[in-house]
Amino acid sequence: MIDLIELSEYDFWANGEVIDCLSRSDLPENKPLKIMSHVINAYGLWFERIEKSKHNSGVWDIHLPEILKSKNQEYEKTFRKILNEIKSDPEMQTVYVNTSGEKFASYTKDILMHLIIHSSYHRGQVIQLLSSYGLEIPYIDYIHYKRKIKNRISKNE
Repeated sequence: MIDLIELSEYDFWANGEVIDCLSRSDLPENKPLKIMSHVINAYGLWFERIEKSKHNSGVWDIHLPEILKSKNQEYEKTFRKILNEIKSDPEMQTVYVNTSGEKFASYTKDILMHLIIHSSYHRGQVIQLLSSYGLEIPYIDYIHYKRKIKNRISKNE
């Protein structure tokens, strides 16, 4: 069974690691920052749709790393809040209008899964760019997170 809580913990941790890397790096171009900003902005946009609230960033607006870090922490709390709402209503749906003006209804749990996959996809792009610049990149593999960060697996000695 997919555990959205664990996946989201990993996702926000990995986002934080990449954001920290961006804050320590002297980037030759804005593209990695633009992509990572897009990841965080997408969370805000989808949370606006789910919670019927106002998001203050365009989906491709660029933010400084310290703003990304703050938003990443804020959105992790929002993600958990929405997960708690889904626990009481597993069939919870979100009705929204996409950026092309089309109206849709999706299960909210599917939207949360989409956000995690979307983050992973774009983090890979950022890591590839940072690597091509010769920068030291963070090790953000999921199994590393489980072994080293969450200490869930002990060595078999």
